[in-house]
Amino acid sequence: MKLTPAAVSTLEALATYYYLTPSLVELAGIATRRTARDKIFPQLLKARPSTSLVECRRFKKTEGKEHLYALSKRGVKYLNEVSGIPSDDISFPKKGIQISNHYDHCTAFIAFHIQFLKWLDEVDGRMIKFDRYFGRVPHPEPHRKELICATTVYHRDGQISPDGMVKFETNGNEKLYAIEIHHDKKSGRIIDQLEKHVIAANDGAPQARYQHSTHPFVLNIFDQPNVMENVRKRFYSSPILNAETQGFLFNTLEQVKQDISKGWHYANGEIEPHLFNKKA
Repeated sequence: MKLTPAAVSTLEALATYYYLTPSLVELAGIATRRTARDKIFPQLLKARPSTSLVECRRFKKTEGKEHLYALSKRGVKYLNEVSGIPSDDISFPKKGIQISNHYDHCTAFIAFHIQFLKWLDEVDGRMIKFDRYFGRVPHPEPHRKELICATTVYHRDGQISPDGMVKFETNGNEKLYAIEIHHDKKSGRIIDQLEKHVIAANDGAPQARYQHSTHPFVLNIFDQPNVMENVRKRFYSSPILNAETQGFLFNTLEQVKQDISKGWHYANGEIEPHLFNKKA
């Protein structure tokens, strides 16, 4: 099976990001949205499911969503044969794409993932661990056979499952970030969620799970700027959050898509210029 270089790059990107849309292919710098939609994905889909290198979750035009793609079993095998990526290292939805209820959330998280890896490459950083909420791992207790969310951290008062947990190194310094994508319009619910991060970190749970010495930074990404402002206004009214103000940073999804190194600020509006500094 002969594929164009852009098609191969798209398959390799799926091995990294799990899901892609034509717009996310463009964000990743592989091809334009139109080329991905009209040429690359049709080439990867083929006519018969048995030869298709990708799975596709189609949406009606009235739903206002792009089609969503993921690797198929045949696509994983193809990548192993052509790109040499070990099949065991490739995660893909083995039971098909089941994402309609969190499509916007998922694609926003992948946009962050794409921009984060671009930045990490620019500063010659090293990825140590990248967990995402739609990944699944075995339960930490061996006698329990179920799979749990890959980001789940257990602590004495319960558990927390951020959208992402990222551990990486730049200039010899290891850093740990928790990622939260906010689509919820209820600022009170988001404040409750952020408080749980403090409780878990004060118990040392994420530090122990990811073998890190300090509390993780919590990066909050909002698709609606007005919701972000409402959360910031309520932030200091929480006694739990008021004691941990330097651990939480805010940005909009639009800004992250444009330039991940800009727009990060604390709840009081103070800009944090060094979080994704181009000089790391």
